Amino acid sequence: MKKKVMISALALMLALSGCGAKESTTTESAAMQTTEAKVPEAKETEAQATGEEATETGAEQKPTEEPSGFEVSPMLDAAVMNAGNVSRLMKVMDRAEAGEDITIAYIGGSITDGSNASPKATECYAWKSYMWWKEAFPEANISYVNAGIGATDSYIGAHRLYEDVLKENPDVVVVEFSVNDTTMINKETYESILRRCLKYESEPAVISLMLCTEGGNSYSEVHAPVAFKYQVPIISYAHLFAVGELKWEQVGDKDGVHPKNEGHKVIAELLGGFFDGVNYTRTTGQKAFDTMDTADYEMPRGALTSSRYEDGRILYAEDFSVAEDAIDFGSVESLDDPGVPEGQVKYISLDSFEVADVRHILKTNKHGFKTNEAGKIEFAVEATAIGIAYLQKNGDSESTGMADYDVYVDGEKKAVMLGSNKSWGDHLAYTPVVEGYSKETHVIELVPAENNTGTDFEILGICIADPM
Repeated sequence: MKKKVMISALALMLALSGCGAKESTTTESAAMQTTEAKVPEAKETEAQATGEEATETGAEQKPTEEPSGFEVSPMLDAAVMNAGNVSRLMKVMDRAEAGEDITIAYIGGSITDGSNASPKATECYAWKSYMWWKEAFPEANISYVNAGIGATDSYIGAHRLYEDVLKENPDVVVVEFSVNDTTMINKETYESILRRCLKYESEPAVISLMLCTEGGNSYSEVHAPVAFKYQVPIISYAHLFAVGELKWEQVGDKDGVHPKNEGHKVIAELLGGFFDGVNYTRTTGQKAFDTMDTADYEMPRGALTSSRYEDGRILYAEDFSVAEDAIDFGSVESLDDPGVPEGQVKYISLDSFEVADVRHILKTNKHGFKTNEAGKIEFAVEATAIGIAYLQKNGDSESTGMADYDVYVDGEKKAVMLGSNKSWGDHLAYTPVVEGYSKETHVIELVPAENNTGTDFEILGICIADPM
């Protein structure tokens, strides 16, 4: 069987382009996104960063010698777009074999959460691939963390990464956002996730899992050069459809987005097959995949984006400082100024908003802010980048009662947040309102939109990028 060899970032991009990635033009947050370098520029930069020379045709290099003893199926061969650096993964297997405590974590959207798998808890790809570890290393105490949340992308993922995943000190992290990522800010937030994971104190092995919808929509061609730069293994379920190894009706649900049980099983088998190959290499010293690197992992220099969200987090009502009297923050340059109460965030005015138990979409959700009178809220935040996470209900204002809001930053209108939208269901929406490059204090004001007819609104949290 012909095996893939180490390919340049450009060749990898050309292979993944068959997955049909498209950018969204419908979400209200899209208008607020940062303008990043176009993908072709990212390809060139990535190729330079890895020392590969991308050819005009993206042709593969001359095949290397076939590894012996480990049979790679055509499906696995097509899915492993780049085996990457597996040294951390092999070390985790060494520790598991020695009976140590191991944590396998997954972060992503609804597919990672297990949507349309039945029963969800045990038929989702995350659980089934976690079971590979339980069966391969029965003497180890292996923990499972599933941080999948439906309808969330890597922007929200970057801000909840520590609370949902890293605080558990994971040894392996599988990252899946290729279906829900749709805008160029997601290239930066995806890179921020990979970088933060790779630099975390537990030194986890990171795997990039790339999925797609029935129509082939996937952000994998944007994610690929990011994962490639950091030599993160790329397992692409999406590529199987592009090369004809799979058909949607075999594995996908009629909603055109989620895999059914058969699809979750295939994804788990791809991950398990990759783990088998790494374990084979660990125990024999022979490479199971030609694109595999077993040298000690070293974090590459530089980044493809500004990677501002590496220190992202979500602030809840408990993180706000409250003064008895309203303070005019119009002239405040820093929350460290005299007269400003301690705390990074400070109410200025709540109007009819109140601290409340809001919809628990976020796994670590505490209290947020809620109104049923279309009230106003104004607060100051000191951060590099700021976004607002809120509940968006399925329907229109008349049927849901949800209000629409204008967002003002330092007195200037920056965005509109829609409390309702005709989509597949109630979900967490977000709007980036500040995307800076230095830590500054900003006054954020939410007021009902001019043509608003709704009364209800729920703020789930404030997303901030906050370099320490």
